[in-house]
Amino acid sequence: MEKRVDMKGASIRELEISIGKYPTGPNNNITDVKGIKVGHTTLIEGDHIRTGVTSILPSSQIFNNKFIAGSFILNGAGEVSGLTQLTEWGLLETPIALTNTMSVGTVTQGLTQWMSKKYVKIWNFRDVVIPVVGECDDSYLNDCMTFPITPDHVVESINNATSGVIPQGSIGAGTGMICCDVKGGIGSSSREIEIEGKIYTIGVLVLSNFGEIEDLKLDGLPVGRVLKKEVSQYRLRRENYGSIITVIATDLPTSSHQISRLCKRAALGIGRVGSYAAHGSGEIILGFTTANVIKHRENKPHYKLNVILDDHLNSAYRAVIEATEEAIWNSLTYSGDMAGADGRVVPGVNLAKVKKIYSKIKKLERELEKS
Repeated sequence: MEKRVDMKGASIRELEISIGKYPTGPNNNITDVKGIKVGHTTLIEGDHIRTGVTSILPSSQIFNNKFIAGSFILNGAGEVSGLTQLTEWGLLETPIALTNTMSVGTVTQGLTQWMSKKYVKIWNFRDVVIPVVGECDDSYLNDCMTFPITPDHVVESINNATSGVIPQGSIGAGTGMICCDVKGGIGSSSREIEIEGKIYTIGVLVLSNFGEIEDLKLDGLPVGRVLKKEVSQYRLRRENYGSIITVIATDLPTSSHQISRLCKRAALGIGRVGSYAAHGSGEIILGFTTANVIKHRENKPHYKLNVILDDHLNSAYRAVIEATEEAIWNSLTYSGDMAGADGRVVPGVNLAKVKKIYSKIKKLERELEKS
């Protein structure tokens, strides 16, 4: 079988498929939340290295101005270093980096070194930082035991970070990832909601690496049962179920507890695509809001938070489910076929087939509604 690396793809909406009822932001990704940037470093070397780093910069001054944060772990067969402190304090004070399982330590080192140079207060006050670094296992396509990622690759991903439209699919940390037996990786989406006349944005970015093709669903439709034939000629990953890291960003003024509640709803979005949170799977979700800024050192012992009442968050819950589902699908549709270590090949999802299946089922739904 021909070995190739195909980076071509399209968003799910370019296939004329929309998920949910809420409108997207202008770029339909996590950078629709003002101030957020995303950058990638992609390593594709020979026929055995397929990996990388993806960095999410919540703001240009994240250490000096911390954000309210929260998390939720659906199943914990995975790791996000720094999550213990984030959950305990309810604060995010570093960029968020994503990579492969074997490179968490290296990426942590690179992020720590970058922060110590950027923020002189770390030196002046002898502070320490515990970066937030999430991982998924890309060892099916990537020879992770060669440890190709270095601290410099982390800095490169940060320097590459941009706002606006961001690359998705087989890029950065998503380079070697697999989702539901087809090529997965980095995906993102956003939603806008209105609360008391004001528009708020919820953005989601995923590193998708979970699942089996027969469970794959699109907008509630069991498309994986049909697409299963598309992957029958390939050797499938069956020694592990995989995992997913989900990052939520919003400008909703919320507490840490409310962010954690948003994270729980993102797990429903993961389930809608087809995950059942298998024994060996890691579904780890973290989120933050840019609406409340906590200074690194406050002169006064009190600060005030602007918080929306829980009764008004139902639209946010629905929106984050929609954005999570679409982000996962974008991680699929933006990715193409990829060959990697040990001659393994993972196909990209068949975009034409997905569109055809979706159109036929929707047509049938319309006919049944009329009958």
